[in-house]
Amino acid sequence: PGGRPSGTRPPATTPVEMPAPPLSERAATVCRALLSQLPDSIRTLARRPVTAGAKQNAAYGDPAITLACAAGPPPSVAPEAQLWDLDDVCWQYDERADTTVFTTVDREVPLTVAVPKTYDTATQWLIEFSGPVIATVPAAATVPSGCTG
Repeated sequence: PGGRPSGTRPPATTPVEMPAPPLSERAATVCRALLSQLPDSIRTLARRPVTAGAKQNAAYGDPAITLACAAGPPPSVAPEAQLWDLDDVCWQYDERADTTVFTTVDREVPLTVAVPKTYDTATQWLIEFSGPVIATVPAAATVPSGCTG
């Protein structure tokens, strides 16, 4: 029954719950520019609506990979912080129980991408966002020494 191979299900289309903190005028402008350049899908994951902040948040797939623009102040980078410089965007990452959370440390407006652990090689998903980030989010005035472009 159902006409689908076992183990597959239709793509999720329900909104992904995301907060929408208030943005400064500059951050709002940068976030709108970034969101306008994001693709309708990354690899096989279709973009999904979000519950709040459609001009600052994006979500893909189920479970959702999320991108939040200007979700908070730029993170402080400790000397022992683990940084990934991928396609000229530098990310600090935080391993959590079910998600790896990446935050840009080299951009004027910080971005956070959360990749559920159900996806292999979390850093490979970040590369999907590099082009739009580089095109729309200016580099920060100072960049941590662990970021080598």
